[in-house]
Amino acid sequence: MPSPVDYAALPTTTQEAMRLIQPAMRDAKDGKAVEAIKGFLEAGQVLCATLSKAEPNALRKLEAKCAKTDSRVQELESKLQAKDNELAERNSTLTSLPVGVFELNEELAAKREALCTKDLELEIKSAKLRVVDGELRDAKARAERAGIIVILTQAGRPPGGGELQQVHYEVTKVSPWSTKRPWDEENALGAVKRTRA
Repeated sequence: MPSPVDYAALPTTTQEAMRLIQPAMRDAKDGKAVEAIKGFLEAGQVLCATLSKAEPNALRKLEAKCAKTDSRVQELESKLQAKDNELAERNSTLTSLPVGVFELNEELAAKREALCTKDLELEIKSAKLRVVDGELRDAKARAERAGIIVILTQAGRPPGGGELQQVHYEVTKVSPWSTKRPWDEENALGAVKRTRA
């Protein structure tokens, strides 16, 4: 019978335990059957003991890793469930709101769009007035370069503002015909007339 195994002296890896079979293999090759059988039995016992010692450690490490993974999975599942509960609560709140709230939102959206349109219209009108005013001033300057002093006055605007109604022009001085050609005056006045609103 093989002698008892000294667990304290067991190899740390299965490869080291496999080396114990080599003497038994040499005995078998030399024809020493009894020694070979005894060596194989002892080597097998040591190998089994080594495996039984090493495997539980690896198994415990694997179990610890699995437990850690399971804990993380449970934590994520808990967070996911909390999010699901939050979404369900929000959906419940939305479905419980009266229909009038949605109608009010639509009405507010329509009013907001109307205000934006009105602001845009006012901005366009203001831009048009600035353009007209600029054209009139340019025409006045061209007339004065032609020897005609033009005074521009505007009539009143409609209630609440609006487009420029009318622009009057008045010739206050005409240069002598000897210094200006007749078409200079006509062109200057024509420019002012063309820019009247």
